[in-house]
Amino acid sequence: MRRAEHGQPTLSQADVAAGAKLPPSVVNGLVTGRQQRVDFKTIDRLCSFFKVQPGELFIWESDTND
Repeated sequence: MRRAEHGQPTLSQADVAAGAKLPPSVVNGLVTGRQQRVDFKTIDRLCSFFKVQPGELFIWESDTND
């Protein structure tokens, strides 16, 4: 959203994967919600790539299926 607010082009999943040095399957899993767990290395790389703190990467949603 910050990119759009500043008139910057959107990033593709491939752009994020390459820039954060992550496998495309990990980025796709995060985008689609299929990723069940995220390791610290992935969080670190995404934070470094986006220049944010971990709390800015995630939105917590209650899993009411439990």
